[in-house]
Amino acid sequence: MKWLSGLILAAVATGQQVDLSILDRLAARAKSSVNVTLDEDKLKFASAFLSTDEPNQSAAKGVVQGLKAINVRVFEFDKPGEVSSSDLDGIRKQLKDPGWSKVIEAKERDESVEIYMFGKNKDLTALIIIAAEPKELAVVNIVGPVDLKTLGGLAGKFGIPKDLLDHTTPKPPPSPPKRDE
Repeated sequence: MKWLSGLILAAVATGQQVDLSILDRLAARAKSSVNVTLDEDKLKFASAFLSTDEPNQSAAKGVVQGLKAINVRVFEFDKPGEVSSSDLDGIRKQLKDPGWSKVIEAKERDESVEIYMFGKNKDLTALIIIAAEPKELAVVNIVGPVDLKTLGGLAGKFGIPKDLLDHTTPKPPPSPPKRDE
């Protein structure tokens, strides 16, 4: 029976990492593509090149500690319509597994952002961001303990687009106009 609990534990652990390779077929249609696949050892190696003296790099280094994987796919197309919602069905199907929940879905005209989180108890152990624009698609899967407060430190690092996380941060409401008294 011990092997059964080990098998279940392994299945839960691998459920956090989404198979983004099903998107790789989009590279043939894209004018440019980025494919980043970093496991725990590669993340440690790559973070060694981040400076602790530069605040953004130091923040990224802190975020990366303890992560198990970062997987990124970014595609840029010549014209709108090269990628469709059905191209993402294989990803979304994986995100229906137990533990995953959609926490943000934002749409504006022909742009959209979806954020899914994987949690165990109260711990956030994985995150996936799907950002689509008419001529661009970015999908990021971060596996490991994720601290949302420091997540912005990864923008522009490890293949994660600099502006990807901008879409996920709620903008404060505008300040009311000052009245003359």
